Amino acid sequence: MVQTSNKPYGITFNGHHSSEFDAQVVVGSVANGFPARTMVTQHLTGSNNILDLSNLYGPMFEERTLAFTFLLMGSAMRNREQMSRSWTRIINWVTAPSHKVILRDDVMPDYHYLAEVETAPSLAEANTLGQLTITFTCYPFRIRDHIDYDDDFDYFIEHEDYLAQEVHYKVGELDTGTLINIGVSEVPITVTASAAASLTVNDQSFTLSAGENTDLDMVLAPGDNTLKLAGDTGVTADFSWYQEVI
Repeated sequence: MVQTSNKPYGITFNGHHSSEFDAQVVVGSVANGFPARTMVTQHLTGSNNILDLSNLYGPMFEERTLAFTFLLMGSAMRNREQMSRSWTRIINWVTAPSHKVILRDDVMPDYHYLAEVETAPSLAEANTLGQLTITFTCYPFRIRDHIDYDDDFDYFIEHEDYLAQEVHYKVGELDTGTLINIGVSEVPITVTASAAASLTVNDQSFTLSAGENTDLDMVLAPGDNTLKLAGDTGVTADFSWYQEVI
């Protein structure tokens, strides 16, 4: 994926782009750590075999890290005082959130991370230059900004990892079916119903009210998910979710 902005290469985090602080990311410096699988195993008494429970509730992954190295540009390089002020502004910017917030890398405009800074940034100075390396701790998956799966045909033909499927259901016409989650993680779904109805996703049942419905347990597992919509004839339900990928 290529960078589509005319701004110097950087990131958007905590509501600001790095270029707003006269900083740019050094091309080739990004350390993209991938999440490790969470393994849950148990040694069986009296046996050399190991029982792997890792997939009991679906695949689980550890948090990931992203490290970016920044260079100053423009007026931030006039003198050491200006440089020091600029580094301070940048550090205050990235360390302000007390929880994970959206982080976007310019080279992946269709996805975002949920990230926060947990370790101290590292600064290497050289006269009025210098490099600041910031490491973010992130939720394991990248989250697509575009809702899966709507009727945007242009988006569909431009993305190979996009699957067209029916997400509009109606009692009495199309009230049973399968939703496919092509990601590797469970994803929460939003169901917009025209009136009160009941919904079964795989083996779990939910009560829907008119309008948008969400529930911590109303998720799509990776792969095929069966559903059944029940209620008065003509009640409709639209399903939407955001794909999560490694």
